[in-house]
Amino acid sequence: LPALPPFTPPSQPALMPPPTLPPSSPPSTPDIHIWPTTIYAGVPSTIQLDGTALPTNAIVAFVAAIQPGCAGALQAVAEAGGGGGVVRDGVVNVQLREAVEHKLCISHESAPIFEAVAGVTLVVVLAPPPSPPPSHPPLVPPPPPLTPPPPSSLPALPPFTPPSQPALMPPPTLPPSSPPSTPDIHIWPTTIYAGVPSTIQLDGTALPTNAIVAFVAAIQPGCAGALQAVAEAGGGGGVVRDGVVNVQLREAVEHKLCISHESAPIFEAVAGVTLVVVLAPPPSPPPSHPPLVPPPPPLTPPPPS
Repeated sequence: LPALPPFTPPSQPALMPPPTLPPSSPPSTPDIHIWPTTIYAGVPSTIQLDGTALPTNAIVAFVAAIQPGCAGALQAVAEAGGGGGVVRDGVVNVQLREAVEHKLCISHESAPIFEAVAGVTLVVVLAPPPSPPPSHPPLVPPPPPLTPPPPSSLPALPPFTPPSQPALMPPPTLPPSSPPSTPDIHIWPTTIYAGVPSTIQLDGTALPTNAIVAFVAAIQPGCAGALQAVAEAGGGGGVVRDGVVNVQLREAVEHKLCISHESAPIFEAVAGVTLVVVLAPPPSPPPSHPPLVPPPPPLTPPPPS
């Protein structure tokens, strides 16, 4: 038999290189901007905020960038003139004391939890020292004393006596309440006037250190509105200092006490503690004036002599 030709394997087609994937776009940051981005430490400053990602009625806080997450944000908002508050007309007033870089933390009433905004920082620097006072020229000797003018012929005016203000009626006395159950927290007074700045004293073994308190309408579910009350300047709560907190409540309704502290920045209602806000009595009417006496009739001239 004739010999078979040598076996030649079929040629394999060349493999095509895998398709190249398009480069991935960098992660987008929320559209929120602030201005200015640098302020002085300890100097009251106004920060402008804008952007499509800025929620309505936002509550913002600036905390040190080295802090984990937004630790300290609630404390910054609760401090009067501190590190945050409610954004009104696109601005918020702050006064930061640490000369470090700060991050922006944001919250709003529908989700009262602070979250850091990526890529937005506020740098706080030390203010320059004040300029030295200008050197004064040598003092000029004082002029000779003036000769006093002659006494005036006009009679002296009587001393001014301010009109007496009508005293506010005392708030209505509430019936004694039953002893509060745990937790052991008490407030005084328990009744204040609506719209009048008031100082509330707090004590009790269950009052945490550096407590942040808020008074919200008792009809609200849970502590809804507590963060908003604290963030409003001169509003419904703040940090308890030396056992007191200053408030100015505008709704004449019964309020519940909500409490939080930095280790657990969530507000919880305190059972059995209420603050009653009543309308202030109207001012007394001004005293009525006596009727005017009619002028005397004109004198008849004497007959001619």
